[in-house]
Amino acid sequence: MTNMIKENLLVINQFLKEFKTTGEICPSSRWAAEALTYPMREANKALRILEVGPGTGTVTKKILKEMKNNDTLLISEINPSFMKVLKDRIKNDQNYLKNKDRIKFSLGPVQEIDHSEHFDIIVCAIPFLNLDVKTIESIFVTLKKLSTPETIMTYYEYKAMKSISKVIPPKSRQDRIKSIERFFDSN
Repeated sequence: MTNMIKENLLVINQFLKEFKTTGEICPSSRWAAEALTYPMREANKALRILEVGPGTGTVTKKILKEMKNNDTLLISEINPSFMKVLKDRIKNDQNYLKNKDRIKFSLGPVQEIDHSEHFDIIVCAIPFLNLDVKTIESIFVTLKKLSTPETIMTYYEYKAMKSISKVIPPKSRQDRIKSIERFFDSN
C-alpha cells in the first residue's frame, strides 16, 4: 500500500510540475489497462509492442502479463522520474523477469525512436489534451512511421476534461482544445 501512495503522490507532483508530459492526476486504472491491452489477447502471432507514455507502469504491468514467449516490447517514456519508478516497480515482477531479454526502454520523446522499427501494437497514453497541435502532429507522423498497415493502436482520453477545457477560460486553452479536436476529427 505504501508504494501505491508514493506512486500516487509522484503522479500528482509530476502533474503539477510537468503538466505537458503528465496527462493525469492519478495512475491509470486497471480497467484502462485491460482495455488498452485487448489486442494482445486476440493476436495469434509474435507481437512487436510499443508502449508510449507508460507513466508509473500500471498498463506496463498488464502488458507484461499478456506478453507471449516471442513478443517484444519497447517502453518509451519522456519523464525521467516516471521511468525510474516504472523500472523499480517491475524489476522483480515475475512477468518482467521472464521477458526481460525482449524488453527495451527508451527515455525521451517518442519522436526519437529509430524509425526503422515497426510495431504490431502501439499502446499510447500520451496526454494529447495537454499538447499543442503541432506536437500532436509530430507524434502521429512518428507513430505512422513506426507502424505497418496492420498495426493496431490503442489510446484513451478523458472526455470530461476535453468538454470542460473547451468552456473554462483562458480562451487560449479553449482554442487549443478545439484545434486538437479538429485534428482528431480529421485524421
